[in-house]
Amino acid sequence: MPACHKCRGIVSKVYDCDHTGYQSYCRECYEDLHYELTEI
Repeated sequence: MPACHKCRGIVSKVYDCDHTGYQSYCRECYEDLHYELTEI
């Protein structure tokens, strides 16, 4: 199973994009990052 690059948690699915530097993020970390980006 993949691991989240940010929180190091083992998860069933990871997400990445240019905002994560194409690193694998879990859903919670990925959503938190995009929430912060849209609040600025």
